[in-house]
This record gives sequence, C-alpha cells and structure tokens, in this order.
Amino acid sequence: MTLKKALSLSLVFFCINQFHAQHSYQSIKRLSLIQLADSLNNAGAHTESFLIYQNLEKKYLKERLWEHLHFVKTEQADILLRQRKIESALSLLNNLLDTTKITEEQYPDLFSFTYAKMARCYEKKGMSDEAIVFYQKAIQLGTKGRILIHYLAQSYGYLADVYNYDKADIFNAEYYYQKELSLLQLRKDTNTKAQVHNYYSLANVYRLKSDYDQAITYCTQAMQIARATDNNLHFLEICNLLMGNIYGSKGDYHGSLDYYHTYVQLVTSHRDKNSPKLIRCYNNLALSYDKIGLKDSSLIYLEKANNIVRNSSNYNRSDEARYFQRLAEVHQSSYDKAIKYAHQSKSIYQSIEANNKTNLSFIFKIIAEIQVKHEVLDSALYYIQKSLLQHETVSYNNINHTNPSLKELKNNQGLFYSLLLKAEILGKTYQSNQKTETLNALIETYELINKLSEVY
Repeated sequence: MTLKKALSLSLVFFCINQFHAQHSYQSIKRLSLIQLADSLNNAGAHTESFLIYQNLEKKYLKERLWEHLHFVKTEQADILLRQRKIESALSLLNNLLDTTKITEEQYPDLFSFTYAKMARCYEKKGMSDEAIVFYQKAIQLGTKGRILIHYLAQSYGYLADVYNYDKADIFNAEYYYQKELSLLQLRKDTNTKAQVHNYYSLANVYRLKSDYDQAITYCTQAMQIARATDNNLHFLEICNLLMGNIYGSKGDYHGSLDYYHTYVQLVTSHRDKNSPKLIRCYNNLALSYDKIGLKDSSLIYLEKANNIVRNSSNYNRSDEARYFQRLAEVHQSSYDKAIKYAHQSKSIYQSIEANNKTNLSFIFKIIAEIQVKHEVLDSALYYIQKSLLQHETVSYNNINHTNPSLKELKNNQGLFYSLLLKAEILGKTYQSNQKTETLNALIETYELINKLSEVY
C-alpha cells in the first residue's frame, strides 16, 4: 500500500469515527465528509468513498433527511458506475426512484443528477434510446433547478456523444455539443478536458458534414488547450490524427502528411513502436502518399500497418481486409495485381462481415473501378450492380432530406458515387453496343443521380 493510499484510508476512518461521535447535521458539514468522499471517488478510491456514503446514508435515514439521502444514494450509483458495475448501479437508481420521499417539483436539480446517472447506465449498456430519454429529462430539470453548470454541460456532452457515436446523427450531435460549449465557456477555467473533448467532437462532426474550415477551427482550438494543459497527451495524439483526416477529406493530402507524422511521433514517444494505435494512421499515410503519387512510400506504410496487425495479440481480420483493399488501390495501374488484392479483401469481408453492407459495397465498387480502368466493362457492370445492391435498403423516398443522419449521408453518398460509376460504365458500353436497353438504363441512372444531387 502506498503512503498516499494509507493516509487516505486513515483520514477516512478518522472521519467515520468522528461522524459516529457527532449527532448533528452541522458537525457533518464541518467534517466535510461529502467533499472527502467525492475526492476519494475521483482519485479512484471507490471502496473508501462508498463506505463514507453508506455511513451518511444511515445517518440521513435515521434523521429523515430525505433530500440528503437521495443525494448520497445517487453518489453510490456513480461509484458503482466507475467500477463498471452497471447493473448494480441501475438497480440502485431504480430502487431510489421507487422509494424516494421527495419529488421532482421540490428538487429538480437532485432529480436531474439522478436521471443523468441513469442515462449513463443505459449508455454503457448500449441502450441508446433509453439513454437519450433520461439525458433529456436530466437537461429539462437541470435548466429549472440550480444545478451546477458543470453537471448540466456534462449532460449535454454525454447526450451529444450518444447521438454522435451510437445513433450516427451528426446534426443532433452538433446541436448538443454547441449547447455544451455555451455552458463550458461560462466557466472561468477553460483549460479543461471537457472543453478539449467538446472542441474535438465538434471538429469531427464538421468534418463529417464536409464543413472543413469549421472543423479545422475547432480542432486547432482543441490542440491549443491540450498543449497548455497537463496530462493531455492523449488529446494531442487524437487531435493530430483528426486534423490529418480533415485535410485528407478535403483532398489536401500534402497537408494531411504533417499531422499524421506528428501523431506517429507522439505515439512512439511513450508507447511500443508497434502499438496497434498506429495501424489506422499508417493506413492513412499510405493513402495520402498514394494520392500524391509516391507509390513506394505508400507501400512502406501499408507494410508497417500489416506487420502490426499480424503481430498483434488482438488480430483483426477487418484490418487485414483493409490492407488488401489499400494494396488494390495502390496497384490500380497493374490489372492482375490490383484485382488479386481486391478479391482477397472481398473474400475476407464476406467471411467476417456478412452484415456490414458498407464495407462490401465499397470493395465491390473498387473492383468495378479497376475493371473500368482496364476496359473490362461487362464484369465492371456486374460488380457495380453488386455494390448498389448493398444500398437496396436505402430508399430515396425514405431519406430525411432536411436533417439526414450520418448513416444516411454515408449510405447515400456511397450510393451517389456508385451510380456515377455505373453511369460511366453504361456510357462506355452504349458507345460500343448501341442497345436501347443500355440507353434506358443510363437514363434511369442519371435521373436518380440528379435526385440525390439535390440533397447531397
């Protein structure tokens, strides 16, 4: 046991003994047991923190201090959450709401706090719809009560994360991240991890919306705060990776290279030089070098990524499939090599991701692109049709045109580009065969392209 831990334990038991020796609520306040429990919880001493709250619970129950009892029960649930005892935390909170002696009207801020913890439980369980309901309840009550700005901002941020990562709804995510930001900016201390995470998240949302100037602005702000704040190396890493992705998404591959190389330097400065965290960046470096015509450099980084994949204890066949996919893209000038690698990627995706239509659609499209480049038109038309079949569940009439989700954007941007390729194939085919059915198929394809272009 470390000296720091021993001192913490001594302080805990001293306070508990003093607690039992006193009989008034004022003595509890003087001893600041709640502040001590909170500090221990934040420091990772969850068991000691829970012990303090259990003793407070007994005292509050005896004195019928219902609002204080409600608070410490919610704090106990927070400790269980941090210990990843999600079911226990959720059970405790449900029991609390069933037995509490206070109402939302009396203590909106307390119930806001409790609902936020319930939402967090559901989020951890992967139940995003339930999480959204309780985060929205927490926010609604938080704006009525006197809850600290920190907690209300936290609820906005967590709700935005659910929309962003679980629901792939970048528009609601943007709205709630901006609400979080407006509250964070009211705080005097802006050099917080919460603010870095907020700027980073907004940058990624704007990248996905193709608003690259906004994305760069927010990512730059996140990096500035991360540099000025201790223990923020993780954020510096992911901000450099994101900035590389932003420049790559806007087609500035020279710009992306500097950020990717900085990311590699940061990761290798304190981790194994074959860290799995490098796989994605090496693949992105390979793509960037390929796009600027440096094929040899591209192949070097593809091999670096593949070596890590193959030597990793958590061997991931999806990463292997992406490796062959990238090889196919790099070798497009050589039909035999490109088509061999593309089919290897396709076989892996089909064996492990039968339900992942996005990856299958993309690799079918790559095969079609290779074949168009080498005038193998009949087979190209076959594979672009297979690519389009992966989009068959996405109907133009079912798209939320006003506020599409990220999933709709991705699916239909993929559909849009696949249709453009199909039109190119049909156009070349019609030039050679002059068949009416080919012309009709070409016209139908362009009609759908025009419809989609109105939205995207």
